[in-house]
Amino acid sequence: MKSNKAILPFILALCFALNLSGQIRHTFHNTYELEEIESIQLDVVGEVKFIKWKGTSLMTETIIELGNATKGILRHLLNKQRYELTDNSDGTTLTIESVTKERKAVITQHGSCDEYVGITIYVPKDFEVMNDNLIVRMDKDAEPVTGDE
Repeated sequence: MKSNKAILPFILALCFALNLSGQIRHTFHNTYELEEIESIQLDVVGEVKFIKWKGTSLMTETIIELGNATKGILRHLLNKQRYELTDNSDGTTLTIESVTKERKAVITQHGSCDEYVGITIYVPKDFEVMNDNLIVRMDKDAEPVTGDE
């Protein structure tokens, strides 16, 4: 019976320690209207993947995961625009790029933070992904490029 009383404080301390050094996750979205846009140039930092969808706008989903960090550290990094995307259009070309191109390691008093940034780009059905940096509008009569030719 005496050993059960000693286990409870240990379990509570372990849960508290895991909570402090747990993984923090944050997701945000950006949408871009593409009425006059013929091509999209990308210069984004992070792991990028493309998904075709039935929408008429381009949408980005940015997922940030920090290990060994607190919500306060994440809030600070968000305020510093570490993960922000900016956009610019010249009329027919939309450019989307990361505000911060080089992300230095995040070091706290408890050591370095593991950092993962993933960007999913939802591409409208009438656009084709040419490579990791270029998306173009397809002609209505044209067949999509498959790479088999």
